[in-house]
Amino acid sequence: MHARGLDRRRLERFLSHFGAYPNQFRPLVWRYLARLPENRAAYDAFAAQGPHPAYGDHFAIHFPIKSPQLAAATQRVLSALAHWAPLFAHVEYLPHLVFPFVKVFARDTLSALEMVVAVIVNYCQKWWEYYPNPPLECLEMVDDMLARFDPGLHAHLHAKARTGPQSYAWPILQSLFAEGLGAAEWMRVWDHLLTLATAGDGSTGSGSKSSPLLDTSPRSASAPLLPPVYMYLFTVAYLRHFRVGLLQLRTADHVRDFVTTQRPSCVAAMLQSMHAMAAELQQGPSTTSTPASTPATAGLIGQPLSGYELRLESEGMFLPYTPLPRVPTDPTAAAAAYPVFTGYPVAMVAYATKLHARLRADEAAYLRARRAARDLADLRSQLTADAKSWTRAETRAQAAMAAWWDDVLRLEARHLERARSARAAVRAQYADAMRAVVQARADAADQHAVSAHERGATLAKAAARAAALADVRARDAQEDVELDELKRQWDERWRDLRRVRHASERDDRVRMGRLVEKLNRMAEMDGGDAGDGGVMA
Repeated sequence: MHARGLDRRRLERFLSHFGAYPNQFRPLVWRYLARLPENRAAYDAFAAQGPHPAYGDHFAIHFPIKSPQLAAATQRVLSALAHWAPLFAHVEYLPHLVFPFVKVFARDTLSALEMVVAVIVNYCQKWWEYYPNPPLECLEMVDDMLARFDPGLHAHLHAKARTGPQSYAWPILQSLFAEGLGAAEWMRVWDHLLTLATAGDGSTGSGSKSSPLLDTSPRSASAPLLPPVYMYLFTVAYLRHFRVGLLQLRTADHVRDFVTTQRPSCVAAMLQSMHAMAAELQQGPSTTSTPASTPATAGLIGQPLSGYELRLESEGMFLPYTPLPRVPTDPTAAAAAYPVFTGYPVAMVAYATKLHARLRADEAAYLRARRAARDLADLRSQLTADAKSWTRAETRAQAAMAAWWDDVLRLEARHLERARSARAAVRAQYADAMRAVVQARADAADQHAVSAHERGATLAKAAARAAALADVRARDAQEDVELDELKRQWDERWRDLRRVRHASERDDRVRMGRLVEKLNRMAEMDGGDAGDGGVMA
C-alpha cells in the first residue's frame, strides 16, 4: 500500500502546483492518502455471501451501467456494504455515491470497497442518525456556512425560493458532487478533499509542518479541519459559484433540479474559494471579523456564526480522520477487521429490513400468483382455441366428405357412360373385324391361286437355268484341264531356260578368268610398269 517514493509533502506540493493527480497514478495515491489496509480476507468474506437481495436481479434495472465490468464491480461493492451494515441495503442513493469510486479503481474492487468505507466512516459522519430523514445537523452546518460566507444567497434561498439545505445542499451531497460535476472535475475535487482531510495528522512523516494546500494566508492555523468540514465548504463554494443562476430561482424544485444538473464550471475557482473559507475557519477568535448587518441578512434570526464558531461547532460534531484498521496478525480475525458501523437507528433499520424482506416475499408470491394466473389464462385461451379449431376441423371434414361423395358419384356416372360408349364401339369394331376376316379369306384364296401359277413358272425357269449352268460348268472344266497343261509346259520351258542361262554365265566367268591370267603373263613378259599393269588388270 505504501509504495516507495510516495511522500505526503511531495504529493501536497504536486497538488498545489498542478491542481490534480495524474489519472494513471490516482488509485495508488488515493490508497496511500486514505491508508487503506487492503484486507483481502474481509473482502472475500463479504464476497462469499453472494449478491445481497437488495442489489440482486433488479440492480441493472434501477441503476443501468453501460459497461458490464463496471456494473458487476459496483454490484459487488454495494452487496459488500449491505453485508457490512444492514443500513446500506435501504439507502436509495447509495449507488450514486459508490459508482464514481468504483470507476476510479476500475477492476480493483477491494480498494473501491475500502475507499467507500473510509469515505462513509470519515466524510459521512452523522449522515444516517436520523434515517430515513436527511442529516439535519450536517445540513444546518452547511446552512450556517452559507449564511456566513454568502448571506445574500442564503437569504434569497430561504426567503424568495422558500427552500432550505434539504433542497439546495442535500441533493449535491447525496452523490458526493458526482451528479453536479463531470468525471474529471469530480476526481480533482476529491484529490483535494482526501489530501486536505488527512494532512497534518503526524502519522505519515509530515510532523508539525502545515500542508502547502493550507498555507493560504500568514495567519493560517497549522492543524487542518476535520474531513466533513472540507466537503461542506466545497458545497458552499459550489453554491456560490452558481449564485447568479440560483438568485433567479423561486421554487424549491427548481433549486433541486439546478444543483443536480451538470453545468459548465470552473473547479479551480471553487477549490480556491473552498481554501479561502477554510483559512478563515482556521483563524483564531481575536482575528475573526463578524460581518455587519445588511439588508440581505436582515431576515435572519441573529447574526451568522463566525468562522471560529463554525470550527468549534464542527469540532464538537465530527471526529478526525480515522483510517481503517490494519489486518490483524491473527488470521481468524482478519475477516472481521472492518469497524462496526452503528451510526444509524438500528431498530428502524431492522424493521425496514424485515419489512423489505416481507415485501420481497410478497412480491415473489405475487409474481408466482400472477404467473400462475397468466398460465391458467393461457391454458384457458389454448383450450378455447383448441375447441374452436376442433369445431372448424369437424365442419371442414364434413364438408370435405360431402364434396368427396359428390365427386365419387359424378365420376361413377361418367365412368358408366364411358363404359357403355366403349362397349358399343367394341361391338362395332368386332363386326368390322369379322367382315375384314371374310374379305381377307376371299382375297387369300385368290392370291393362293395366283401364287401357285407363279410358283410353277418359277420352277420351270429354275430347271432351264440349272441345265444351262451344267453345260457352263462342263466347258469350264475342259478349259481348266487345257489351262493346266499349258501351264505345265510353260514351267518346263522356263526351267530349261534357267539351266541354259546359268551354264552360259559359268562359261563366261571361266573365259574371263583365263583372259585375265593371260593378260597378266603378257604384262610380266613385256616388263611393263606396275601402274599400267594395275590399270590393265
